[in-house]
Amino acid sequence: MSEELEELRKEVAKLKLDVAHLLALLDQQDDDPDYPRPEYPTFEACHLAVRNHKMRIPFHVNAKEDGVELSFWDKNNRARALFRIGEDSATLEFRNAKGMPIAQLSEAEDGSGQFCVCDAEGKPRAGMRVSELGGTVNTVDREGKPQAVLLGGEAGGQVFITNNNRQMAVKLMAAGEGGLITVHEPSGQIMGYLSANACTGSVGVHGPLGDMAVGLIANDSGGSILFNDAEGKCKAILP
Repeated sequence: MSEELEELRKEVAKLKLDVAHLLALLDQQDDDPDYPRPEYPTFEACHLAVRNHKMRIPFHVNAKEDGVELSFWDKNNRARALFRIGEDSATLEFRNAKGMPIAQLSEAEDGSGQFCVCDAEGKPRAGMRVSELGGTVNTVDREGKPQAVLLGGEAGGQVFITNNNRQMAVKLMAAGEGGLITVHEPSGQIMGYLSANACTGSVGVHGPLGDMAVGLIANDSGGSILFNDAEGKCKAILP
């Protein structure tokens, strides 16, 4: 019985040494079994990598000078998602297999949120954010020039669509009492419109000089058609 007890004491003593050594490696205490143990373990590191059972590292944590970065890696050891927290903002980014950013959620300079979607080469092609006028959704070409913009404001929504020459092609606007649609020719000059409010609706067609050529108006009294010459002077009215 005394021999068994002695063996048990040796095993306990060795276990205390092993635990003390492990805590020393974790920087929790000195390499001494009699050193007071902390109530809760803490960890301090500038870089933490987590391995899976196949010895691959799918997750990294890096302590930066002004924040922290979490990165998630695929089976080919490529970073596919990153979450950064800096001194004044946070950013969530996704990347494709080439390492190019394809989507990013971040904070704008005014403290509002913004979201950007990129093509396969990492160039921004669509975005969404909040401006001083309201919400904004826009698409751009490969050179970063706008092609379509959707705005939200106090009076309602607005849509602007440009052509390949980056000139206005179609504009849709919501006003306080109705709406307006304008259609433009390649140089951006207005060629036609459709408008409506609580009292009337109208359609107009403009000539090459920019003046109205034909107008169609409807109100409580009925409808009428207006014909103008090239200089915008009225020539005939029906009825």
